[in-house]
Amino acid sequence: MHNSQFTYYPMHMHIHTCFQPGSSMANHFYNANKLGMKYIWFTDHDVRTGIKKAPVTGFSFDTGSLMKDEGNGLFCGFEITSFENTAKFTHNICTETKTLFMNACAEKSQNWQSAGIHFVSSGARHTAALLMDVCLNLNVTAEKISPDSRLIFDIRLSQRPPSLKPAHLLYVAGSADGLSAPHTQILPLKIAGGEIRLPISEDVSDDADIGGRDNVFDTIAIVLQVRNGACLSVALKDFEIKVRKFFEAAHQEQKRLAAKVGNRYGVTPFVSFEISDAGEHKNCFSTCVPTIDYAEQNFQVSNMDAVKHVKKHGGIFAINHPLAIQVLKQQNFSETQRSKTVAKMASCLLANHAYGAHLIEVGFPCGRNGFSLEEYVMLWDLLSMGGLFLCGYGSSDSHRNNDGWFNGNNFATYLAAPQNLPHPIGEEVFTRSMKQGMAYTGNPVKINGEVRFETTDGYQMGTIFKAEESSEVEIEFFMEHTEPGWQFQLIENGKTCASVTLDGGTFTTRSVLRTGLTTVSFQRVEVYDETGMCILLTNPIYIVKSDEAAFEIPNCRLAEREGRQ
Repeated sequence: MHNSQFTYYPMHMHIHTCFQPGSSMANHFYNANKLGMKYIWFTDHDVRTGIKKAPVTGFSFDTGSLMKDEGNGLFCGFEITSFENTAKFTHNICTETKTLFMNACAEKSQNWQSAGIHFVSSGARHTAALLMDVCLNLNVTAEKISPDSRLIFDIRLSQRPPSLKPAHLLYVAGSADGLSAPHTQILPLKIAGGEIRLPISEDVSDDADIGGRDNVFDTIAIVLQVRNGACLSVALKDFEIKVRKFFEAAHQEQKRLAAKVGNRYGVTPFVSFEISDAGEHKNCFSTCVPTIDYAEQNFQVSNMDAVKHVKKHGGIFAINHPLAIQVLKQQNFSETQRSKTVAKMASCLLANHAYGAHLIEVGFPCGRNGFSLEEYVMLWDLLSMGGLFLCGYGSSDSHRNNDGWFNGNNFATYLAAPQNLPHPIGEEVFTRSMKQGMAYTGNPVKINGEVRFETTDGYQMGTIFKAEESSEVEIEFFMEHTEPGWQFQLIENGKTCASVTLDGGTFTTRSVLRTGLTTVSFQRVEVYDETGMCILLTNPIYIVKSDEAAFEIPNCRLAEREGRQ
């Protein structure tokens, strides 16, 4: 085996964190550390970092309902909370004074009994990362708190490692007896009647058990607790959510916080964003590109506006989940219709050169949006044969900490870096590998050793050979720590040309890629586990008849040494 000059580092490249309800950066760092990853990309939805198109900034009881229909499928308001040990609960709304009156009464038991409400909205539009400086204001009055009654404002935050249970910030008027629990911070609260200010971003503890500003404001529950036959009456007039930091200010705050939290777990974060309201979704892979201020542009940002923005600041981007775009969702396609859709998508991306993207998400072992892994890689192969050379990678697109790490669509991307570089390696090294296609993608739970797919003279996956100079190249695949029953498949020009059932241990094989009848010829590798689930996709190695090519060949991918960057 050729002694490669590169090390491939695994990292998740499509991860949502503390802007997303329930999620935290710490839990992702914990999982990355558990799997031996030294690097991770955070790509939160840019729209969740800023002022929303249809924001929820609070609630007023000016109707007779706890919930408001805002039209176009949007809603916000309070729901009655279910509890295991429930107090008798009544409520009514006075629309003249815009006041919600709540009353809870207990049975004659020494155990606390609960009743109350919690806030919800369509699309979780009320939620906000605590790093955005979040404060809640309420107008509340309550009858005198007794030893047998208390009022709790329960702020639910993000999942915390390793339990995956959410943290809670409890503001308590009355006794805190029995409220102590893991991931729970308790603060005393005095209610004199009138305005109550809950500065949750300021108050939240930096203790690792709570997580500090690496949390999302998920919801507030207003809980009336009573015991020993006691009753408690509460009146709520107004509820306001105030957020102070938006878009790039929030992005910069996330970068600072991510570096601090990542250091605790020995994982280096690259904090970028997912462009989510300018055409179809695109991951920006640069920490130097500022987020798009949609509100400043009246939420009128086109796909090409976003592309120009990324390029202006020197970034690169990926086409995200290309067969899970909005126009294809909720459609029940037949197999024939899906094949036609893949071909049509390939034609569109070839025609517009994928808007200048360098990467495309294809590694979904469980499929996505009704399209199988085979259909995603078919799209990728069609692009390759058409002369559009995109770095293929897989993603979890994890929106919560318990998704996309140890099963399901959990592919990480293994990006090349020159051997012996000191850690932490700079992002420019990894983005260069993205441009060059020097990457493979796979299941980080299953892949426990070295993987190589390169020519026998050391050219890495992603390399393009000009047919005039190399009419054939010898390629070697090497994989450590395979398991009996795994299946190796060599793919040439979109079709399986060799298949081997593995015995376990180290597997090595060689193949020859020759100039074919088509302008572009390529080989890549797929590996499947003993259950038939795909666990590895390499990027291809290509030969191109450049004299026939009606497309541009990226210099950074050319095999000629003088053409390398």
